Amino acid sequence: MNSAVGERKLAELTAKIAGLREEFTHWRSESSAGRPLEKHYSQIERITARLDTFTELLIRDLTDENILTRWQGIELSLLDVHHLWDFFRGKFAARYVPWLRDVLVVGDELVWACYAPAQAAAARSGQMDPNSVREPPLTYFGNDATPLAISRHSSYRASLYTDELAGELRSLPVPVTAVPWHQGAHVPDVLMLTHEAGHHVEDDFGLTPHLTAAVATSGIPPTRLTFWQDRLGEVFADIYGVLSAGAGYVTALADFLAAPPPVVAGQRAHARYPTTHLRVQLALATLAATCPTDSRATVLDEAWQTTHPDHDYAAYDADVPRVVESVLSYPYPAFGELRLPAVLSFASLSRETDIDAAQLLDGRRPLSGDPRALLAAASLAFYDDPAGYRKHSVAARTTDRVRAVQAQGTRFRSRSTSQPTLAAADRAAGASLYERLTDRHRLR
Repeated sequence: MNSAVGERKLAELTAKIAGLREEFTHWRSESSAGRPLEKHYSQIERITARLDTFTELLIRDLTDENILTRWQGIELSLLDVHHLWDFFRGKFAARYVPWLRDVLVVGDELVWACYAPAQAAAARSGQMDPNSVREPPLTYFGNDATPLAISRHSSYRASLYTDELAGELRSLPVPVTAVPWHQGAHVPDVLMLTHEAGHHVEDDFGLTPHLTAAVATSGIPPTRLTFWQDRLGEVFADIYGVLSAGAGYVTALADFLAAPPPVVAGQRAHARYPTTHLRVQLALATLAATCPTDSRATVLDEAWQTTHPDHDYAAYDADVPRVVESVLSYPYPAFGELRLPAVLSFASLSRETDIDAAQLLDGRRPLSGDPRALLAAASLAFYDDPAGYRKHSVAARTTDRVRAVQAQGTRFRSRSTSQPTLAAADRAAGASLYERLTDRHRLR
C-alpha cells in the first residue's frame, strides 16, 4: 500500500516540476525572433536559465526513497521557485494586453535608452565583472504613488513571503522599475522613470562610494556636507534624469513635486531626499551645465525663482553648483575614468526636442527617433500649452511614435562577455539557489 502511495506521489511531483519546466520553454519560445516578447529575450533567457537549473536538479534528485516523508519539503521548494518566477511572469504577461502594452513599451524603451550608455561604457572600460552583467531594466505597473527602482524598495519583501526569497529575487540579473498605474496615463510623469534609471546605474555599476568621494572634494563646509552625502542617491538620480531628458525632465520634476510656494518654502528635508526647492535647483544647475545652448535653462530658472523666491534651506543654495559640478566631473572607474556627460548627455538632442514639442502642439508627427527626445518633447509641450497638449492628443501621438521607431530584434546582447560565460554563471547561480532552498526545507 505504502509502495503504491509513494509511486503516485513520485509521479505527482514529477508532473508538477515538469509543468514549470514546460512553462519556461513556452516563455523562451515567445521571446524568440519575431514573437511578441522578442524584446525580452535575454531577460527571459537568463531568469529561466537560473530557475530551470533549480528544477533540473530537483527532478534529478527525485527518487522513491523516503518520498512520503520528503514530498512536502520538495513541494515547498518548488513553490519557492514559482514565487520567484511569478514576480516576473505577470510583468511579461502584461505585454499581451493591448491597453497596457503601449505604456510598458514606452517605459522599457525610455529606461533602456538611459541605462544602455552606462552599460556600454562599463563594458568598454574592462572593469565589469562578466558574471555581474545585468540585463535591460524591466518596466511594470506598481501600486506605489511614485515611480521606483525596485532594488531600493521594500516591495521585494511585499511580493514574496520571506526575506530570504526577497534576497534571491534581488540577485536575479534583471533590474525592474515600477511606474504607478495612474501615471501611465500622463506621459510627462512617465519621464520620471529617467530618475529611476539613475538609481539602477548607481546600484549596478557601484557608483555610491565614488559619489561620496566626489562630493567630499567639492569644498562644501563640513556642517552641510553630511546633509548632501546622506541624500546622494536621490541627488544623483535627479542629475541623471537631466542627463537623460534635459529640460523635459526639469519641467516634469517641477510639476511632479508641485505645491503652493509657502509649502515649498517651509518644507523640511526628507531623510533621503533634499527639499523640493533644492531638487529643482539641482536639476536647473545640471541643465545649465550640460546643455549650455538650451535657451530654456535660463527661462525655467527665472520662472522657478520668481515663483519660489526663498526657502528655509537658503544656506544650502550655494552648495548646489558645487554638488552638480563634483558629480559631473568625477572620473568614475566603472566607466573607465569617464565623466558622466561623456557617458550620457542630452545636449545633442535639445534642438530636435524643441522642434518636436512644436510639431506635437501643431498637430504634426514628431520627427525624432530617440525615445528620450520624444518623451522630453511631450513633457515640454505639456508645460508650454496644456490645452494644446490635450487638443492634439500629444500623449497618444508620442506613444505611437516611440513604438514606431522601436528597433526590431532583441534589445540587448552583452558585448562585455561571451554568452557561454553568462550561461555558465546562470547555471552556477541556479545550482546555488537549489542548495540554499533545499537546505531551507531540509531536503538534503
